[in-house]
Amino acid sequence: MLFPALFYLAWFIALSFPAILKLNSHIWTGQGDGMAIYWNIWWVDKAVRELHQHPWYTEYLFHPMGTSLLVHTMHPLKGLMAIPLLKIFSPVTTYNTLVVLSFVSTGVSAFWLATALVRSYWASILAGFVFTFCSYHFAHAQGHLHLISLEWIPVFVLLWYLLLAKPRVWLGVTAAVVLFLVFLCDAYYMMYCVLLGALMVAWWCYRERSLIFLLRREYRLPLAAFLVVCLCTTGVLAGAILHGMSSDPPRYFPASDHSMDLLAPFIPGYHWKFASLTQAYWSKIPGKVHGNSLYIGWSVVALVVFAFYRRRDTSHRDLMMWYWIVLFFGAMALGPKLYIWGWEAPYIGDPEHRLIKMPYAFMQ
Repeated sequence: MLFPALFYLAWFIALSFPAILKLNSHIWTGQGDGMAIYWNIWWVDKAVRELHQHPWYTEYLFHPMGTSLLVHTMHPLKGLMAIPLLKIFSPVTTYNTLVVLSFVSTGVSAFWLATALVRSYWASILAGFVFTFCSYHFAHAQGHLHLISLEWIPVFVLLWYLLLAKPRVWLGVTAAVVLFLVFLCDAYYMMYCVLLGALMVAWWCYRERSLIFLLRREYRLPLAAFLVVCLCTTGVLAGAILHGMSSDPPRYFPASDHSMDLLAPFIPGYHWKFASLTQAYWSKIPGKVHGNSLYIGWSVVALVVFAFYRRRDTSHRDLMMWYWIVLFFGAMALGPKLYIWGWEAPYIGDPEHRLIKMPYAFMQ
């Protein structure tokens, strides 16, 4: 596993160069959300190491009354990882090191998932590369440490897949722990993992031709272990957050402002080297350029199409499950209204006419 980590590290340095030359002198973040994320790193260290308390409440904001941080974008896992680093490095170097670790570990975890599915070393190396160096990952590296913390998602997906294929108690426990680690990075990612897990169960129902296959004897103890550990970890934190939201509702961004344009996966956005060449496109997309940089690359699209065309030649019996997952999340990413090159398609998702509902509206 050492080679994949070194491989992704080398490529991160090359693709982000000359950022590595400023590892100790410049914080790799913008002046907006990035400063709040940077403060989180300091606060978790302060709360745990000096004040000996949990980090979800602070008196260092809105002093002297203090405030709850349950609905704040906390990403405490990165804060906990920063504690030993802050004993060695400066806060700036620590923050930048966490960014590097996120890119490298995300590539490695995607490599693990691919290796378990396709049993091809170099194809898995490519899969990790595609996942960790995607446009979305780099776009949010400029200030959203919690959103670049993708590393635990492939691990959960792998464990949940193995739990469905070969149910074991240790898989149930481990999957629940990893789901909690995802939650400690970002609550949205935890929700996406839950949705993804549900889609995999739906596929398994189709594959097994049974709606109640999870009630079989071999699944009972593993799923019970998963649910118990989830309730004691993710359930406790989720319950506390929901209770906090009931008394102090957070402010939401309009979903339509962050809807994916239908062409976004196929046209390079703001976060590529020659962004001026496609400015006529990305400048018309609603929302912020960081959230709309979703280009996945034509080489990746070609591989996806080729794999679908040759699907009958593969030994992986659940290949179509992954296409089903891609279609679901692709449709959901379009949001409540349909945008094409920044143009809002009339009547589709319009709350006044409701001629055609987007899939996102049903989930709302």
